[in-house]
Amino acid sequence: MAKAVKKSRARALSSEQRASAQRLFFIFATFNVVSFQFLSGNIITLYALRLQASAALVGLLFSFIPLAQLLPLLGRILVGRFGTVRTMGAAWILRYAAMVPVLFAPLFATDESTGSAITLITIGVLGFNLFRGIGMTGHNSVIGAITSDAERGSFLSRFQLVVHVASIVTGLAIAFLLRGDPPLLIYTFILGAGLVSGFLASIY
Repeated sequence: MAKAVKKSRARALSSEQRASAQRLFFIFATFNVVSFQFLSGNIITLYALRLQASAALVGLLFSFIPLAQLLPLLGRILVGRFGTVRTMGAAWILRYAAMVPVLFAPLFATDESTGSAITLITIGVLGFNLFRGIGMTGHNSVIGAITSDAERGSFLSRFQLVVHVASIVTGLAIAFLLRGDPPLLIYTFILGAGLVSGFLASIY
């Protein structure tokens, strides 16, 4: 036990290191929220419907979301083997890499059939939620590592503010871009922006 306590203290960050890490985490959080808004939820539903997906397929896409709540069980195993930050970083990169094929789905849609396009969307959304669940394992651990007990409450309040503001701004941007009857290219632009933001979040 004494060795564990000593090791924990040795790994503790200084106040300067915590402040720097918190600034980077807020940048990560901003890009992450933007990417999540641009790549999931209603935008994917509208995109799939635009490519003539059935109601059953839309329901299937939404059924993948709860997978993110189950995969932390696997994430804990990976964290124990590879470490928190490495596991979270790799999972974040892979979850956005999984969505790359979705960007090219319109290229496989024809007047006769959109099956291949819908398949790409399904695989992409499934992979996105699988890797998201694994990456979520390290989220709270990272927050715990970059904050002290005294400042954690204040940090979480600021973190929630960043998340909500970014969500509102991104939601308004989506509403503006999708006004009227937007062409498929607008959906591709939104998804592309989401991927760029997601990879930037992964870097941070």
